[in-house]
Formats: sequence, structure tokens, C-alpha cells
Amino acid sequence: MTAISPYAYRTEKKKFPAWKILLKRKWTILLIFFIFLLLAAALTLVETKLYKAEIAINFNYESVQRFLVPGIGNLSREEALIQSDEILRKVAAKIVSKKYLNKQNTNFIPLLQEAEKVSFEKRNQIEYIAQKLKSMLEVNVDNANNIIYLSVVSPDPRESAFIANLFADQIYQIALINNKNIFFPVAKFMKDQKQEKLDELQKSKLEYQKIKDAENVELSPSEQILIEKLSELESELEFTDMQIKMNELVLKNYEEELKKLLPGKATLLIELDDEDILLIQDKIAKVHAEAKIKEVMKIYPDFVPTLAWEETGPVNIDSLKKILQFKISGTVQKLIKPADVNYEKILELTKQIQKLKLKSMEYDLIQSIIYDALTELENGYSAINYSKLRLAQAMRNYKFYQKLNTKIDKYLTRLEKTEENTIAKIEFISKAKVPDTFFKPDIRLHLIIGGLLGLIAGILIAYRLSIVSTHIQDTEDLEILNYKIIASVPHIEPDYPLLLEGIHPTDYENSEDELVKSFQKIYAYVKYGFLDKKIKTIGISSAVRNEGKSLVAANIAITLAHHNHKVLLVDANLKYPVLSKLFKINAKPSLAHYLFRKETLENVIRHSKINNLDIITGIEFPQDPSVVLTSERFKKFVDKVSGNYDYVIFDCLDLTSTDKVAYMLGLLDEIIMVARSNLSTFTELKKADEIFSEYDLTPSGFILNDLAVKNKKSPARKPQPAGLAKTKLINNSKRFIKKRT
Repeated sequence: MTAISPYAYRTEKKKFPAWKILLKRKWTILLIFFIFLLLAAALTLVETKLYKAEIAINFNYESVQRFLVPGIGNLSREEALIQSDEILRKVAAKIVSKKYLNKQNTNFIPLLQEAEKVSFEKRNQIEYIAQKLKSMLEVNVDNANNIIYLSVVSPDPRESAFIANLFADQIYQIALINNKNIFFPVAKFMKDQKQEKLDELQKSKLEYQKIKDAENVELSPSEQILIEKLSELESELEFTDMQIKMNELVLKNYEEELKKLLPGKATLLIELDDEDILLIQDKIAKVHAEAKIKEVMKIYPDFVPTLAWEETGPVNIDSLKKILQFKISGTVQKLIKPADVNYEKILELTKQIQKLKLKSMEYDLIQSIIYDALTELENGYSAINYSKLRLAQAMRNYKFYQKLNTKIDKYLTRLEKTEENTIAKIEFISKAKVPDTFFKPDIRLHLIIGGLLGLIAGILIAYRLSIVSTHIQDTEDLEILNYKIIASVPHIEPDYPLLLEGIHPTDYENSEDELVKSFQKIYAYVKYGFLDKKIKTIGISSAVRNEGKSLVAANIAITLAHHNHKVLLVDANLKYPVLSKLFKINAKPSLAHYLFRKETLENVIRHSKINNLDIITGIEFPQDPSVVLTSERFKKFVDKVSGNYDYVIFDCLDLTSTDKVAYMLGLLDEIIMVARSNLSTFTELKKADEIFSEYDLTPSGFILNDLAVKNKKSPARKPQPAGLAKTKLINNSKRFIKKRT
């Protein structure tokens, strides 16, 4: 074996592919890469930060689709609503409301502070904030999943989240009252009625024409006018009944929503058993009913309805409505505190429910007056001559369905416009959280640039360090030094067994475990690598301590024993013996006891629990070990044990502890050196090479230990329990893998 100079070593390394050299320094590259990333992040942090808080509004799929107006549904209406001046002003009004902010325990709105500097008037502050909100708002629509993402951008992260959630509350409140899921049942009901009444119209028309053609009679003009009045009032009565049913459908929806928000107490708000409220509702209903009746009765000016409420005198309807709203708010506050997160939603639902109940009262009054008018007209109808009665009845039916269908058509036209103004029902709103990180300046762009620069710098530095470094990293480094490579042994994880004693002999051939495969390769080398001579005694040594040679020696011995060879493992490391601890056996009697004639050879040889493997332990020798290792008795000991075993494996001292180890190694058939990845250096190996040259020795080759490779463990090498693994890690790190100082 011819060693090379440090200069030649570095020159040879340059001949290797650059990617291989850089791969050895991957951690250096990563370190420099991350340093540059940190520098880029630090530069980013000194810039003005903008934070983005986002809410996701998930709309009900069915309510997104259009019902009356043809076309594919989308979220354009919802998107327009979110960015409308109506919503912006509502949000702005909440921001300038000290009462609302106190309720939310919020006093960190920089936008409000800006508005207060601009004007002292709330109206101007609202307009200022509404304009600012337009620039702070970002809306993205996902029509495929019926989701709208709304983001608010602000230099203050808390402000961005607060305003985003304000938008969420306002949008939800509008959708709660004016969503398409409320509209659909009404629209479906009217479409069904339209189809049903249209069929009836066709039947009545045919019946009327048939009777008119069959009978030789005609109705007088006065009789026809009478029938017109009757059919008009009857159609109005029927249509009012439809409105009551539609009112009930909407009322039912609102009541269900209220029960979800206020379980247990919702009934109290639905019924509102308050005399003042009921009295006010009655007065308002009568005023509204009176206006409607006057419009309906234009066709029957001779009829004078009996209005029982006229005696109460004139009523200021606007004042009554304000008082009613105030009374309803007071009742709601008795059941739920204004600070409650759902207070405004509950209040709005309660108002809508009472509004619908007021409408029902109005419809009942209208129906009552229409019924009185019909009763009066029926007296004139009953006077029609019997011969004309069949024709009169057919005409009455026909005119009734004709007028009713006209009313339904007009209402459906209004519904189409209503559909355009309703929004989809909200299934879920994910509330905004205070953002932890800013989104502008674009840290990703800065990090990409910093990362690229770091990568370039890391590659250049790593390449330079790899060429200059004298640490042995992999087998290629040993090849540069002209050393023969026997095998490489992978790093053993702390929670896995150190020894292969648990491996079944049959596991060696097909094992995917890198450790098992490594020692199978070493076995093949020992068994077949010396065809020109008989090998029985093998010394395992290293340039310096802590290269893992004891562990390597033990596993070589175990592997040979598993292959049915009779093996003796000798702990010849008289300075730092460890085999007794590895195999968990008593260190005494030891090799030293035999060499100093304190024990017989038979007594120092211990049978291990592994078939075919015997062990001679070692103890720390207080004096210079070279005295023992160079003795004639040790030489005779080697000759004696080699005759009794197929293989004798000596775990020897490292060469730098005492160069007399080389003399002892010279007594053996072969020498195997152990180097440790990323720990052994060129200088140490060169020193060992010089010692071998002095004794005219040449090692068979090197085993590179503790190499970092991906290892698929065999079933036989299962992880140890957590406590045992931790203890083993501590002990092993102290005894075998501690750093050299």
C-alpha cells in the first residue's frame, strides 16, 4: 500500500465528479442556503407590512341556481352585494359606532382614527371609511364550489381580521333575511298554482263556449257587469288566500332560523304576548288593509265597507312603526344581551317574523271586507233568470280563472325581479383569524432570490471546502488514498441493537438490512478473499480511538459464527476493553489473567449464547500494554488458540495509543483497519500508514464505519422499548461514539 501526500490527495479529489463532491457537503450547502434565506427574511421585515385576513363564504348549491329566470346560476349577485355601497356603508357605520366597538371590546381601529382626523361628523366619517374599504377589499369567486373568498388588507393585523368579520356578519345577516332558500318555496308554490289555474282556465273557457253555443240565451249588459264584479272580487279573495299561504311559508323559514339561533326561547319572540305590541300591530294592519280595500273596491263604488276601526281617529303610521320596532327591540333585549354575538341576527329575524304576522293580520281583514262585498253582490246574482243561470255560472267561472291567472302572472313577474335581488343561502362562513404573518412585501419572492443566491454561494463554498478538507467521508476518499475497501458499515440508530446476535443465520442471504448486508460482504471477503493462503487470525484495529472497531470486530465474529465457523473473539484492547460490556458478561477472568498466569486458558474462554462463538474478555491494564502484547507468551497464546478455532478475531488497540500494536498485529495472519465516516482524517490514516511501514506491514483493507445510508431494517432487528433505547443511547454515546477532543 502506497500512501500519497496531502497535495496529491486534494488533486485526486478534484478529478471526482462535482456532484459527488458536493453531495458530501450537502449540509454545508444547506446551512449557507438557510443563512441567505434568513438574510432575505430580515431585509423583508424592515419594510412596511400589510396583513390580509380572509373569510370564506360557502353558499348553498341549490340556492345558487336560478329558479324562475332561465340561465346557469353563479355568484355574480353575491359578489356585487359584497362590494356594494350598501354593505360598505353598513360596515363603516359599525366601525364608527362607539357603542358597537365597546360591545366588541375593540379599540384598535386605525381606520377610525384616520376618519376622526378628517371630520368630526359621523356621516363624513362613514363616507370616508366606506371609500377606504373599497381599496382594502379583495374578492375572489369560486363558482365551481360556490365559495366567495373575501379578504381585507391592512397594516394592522387585528384591524384586518376585525373588518373581515364585520363583512361576514353583515353579509350573513342579509342572507338570513333575503336568501333564495326562502324565495324558492314561494316561487314553486306560485308556479304550481299558475299551472293548476291555467288548466282550470282552459277547461272553464271551453265549458263557457260550449254552453254559449248550445243555449239560445244572452246575458244582459247589467248582468255581465255584475259577473265581472263578482269574478274580480272572487279572484282577489283567492289570490289573497295564496298570499297568506306564501306568507306562512316564509314565516316558517324565519321561525326555524330563529329556533336555531335561540333554542328554547325562540317561541317567546315568535308569539310576543305583549298587549302594547299587539295593539300597535292591530292599528297598523287596519290602516294597511283600508288602503288595499279602497283600491280593490274601485270596481264596486256602490259598496260601502264597514270599517270598525275608523272610530279610533287618524293614525300616524310612521310613528306607530317606530314605536313597534322599539317595543320589539326591548322584548328581545329581555331575553338576550346586546353583547351576544347573535343579538343582531335574532333581532332582525324577530322583526321580520312580526312583520309577516302583521301582514297576515292585514290579509285577514282584507278577506273579511271582500267577503262582505261578495255577499252583497250575491243578492243581485240570485235574481238572474233561471234560464240564464247555467250560462252565467260558466261565464263567472271563466272570468274568475281569467282574472286570477292575470294576478298570478303579474306576481310571478315581480318574483322574477325579486329573484334577481335575493342571494344564495349561506351554508357556512369561516371567520377570519388575526393573521400571524404579512403578505406584503412578498416574502416568497425575497426568499426565492435569497435562496438562489444562498444555493450558489453554498455550492461554491462547499466545493472549496470539500477539496481542502482532509476528513474521510465515504469509500471514494479511501480509494483516493490507495486503500483497499472491504466494506462500509452503516450508522446504527440508537434504538436498534448494536450486535447481530438476534439475526438468524438464514437471514443473511436475502436480507435488505444494510447492516446485515455489510457484514455478509465482510464474511465473503474473509472466507474467499485469501485463496493463496490460510487465514485464521485477524486483527481489527484503527488509526485512533472511537472509530467503532470493537463493534465491527464483534459483529464480524458473530457473522462468522452464524455461518457455522468456530470462532474465538479476543478483547486485546488492554487500554479500553469493551467486549464484556457489549456482550453483557463479566470481564474477569480476562486475557490479562491468562497472560500473567493467574488463570488457565480454559477458564478465560467464555462460551457465548451464540452458537460457535467463544469470547475472551479484557480488562484495563494499568501499565504499558505493549509489555504484554510484545511478550513471548502472547505469541504462544496466538499460536495456541489459532489451532483450536476456525477463526480468531482480535479486537486490538488503535495504532496511535501505542505503536507496539503494530508488532502484535504482525503476529496475526491479516489486519483489517476501521475508519469512521466524517471523523477519521487523512492525517491520522497517514500516521497509521507510517507505523505500518516501520514494521513492514500492509493491512488487508479498510472497513468504513458509521456511514450515513438509508437502511431498511430486518424483522429480527426491531426497535428497543423507549426506556431501554434511551439508556443504550446514553451508554453507547459515552463508550463508543463520543467526540474526540
